[in-house]
Amino acid sequence: RAARVKQYTLAFLLRDHQGEKQVLLGMKKRGFGEGKWNGFGGKVEVTDKTIEDAAAREMTEEACVDVNGKDMERVGTLVFTFTDKPEVMVKPIQ
Repeated sequence: RAARVKQYTLAFLLRDHQGEKQVLLGMKKRGFGEGKWNGFGGKVEVTDKTIEDAAAREMTEEACVDVNGKDMERVGTLVFTFTDKPEVMVKPIQ
């Protein structure tokens, strides 16, 4: 049986502040990555027109920052394969 592929977003809010680049992170409170600092994201919903729209929606829901999906820039893709050892599961895409 083939595994079902689910799409999720992970977004990072960047800014320049007094000549320094900064990134907004949040502490993961539950689920995969609990207790770790991370960007903001979640499932792509059927109502989301694009992945960027989903990322913007999640940024608003989780970080209370209003972002337009058209202002989001896709810079990479991660594929997670869950096995018996979920700690070892990131496969980089080149």
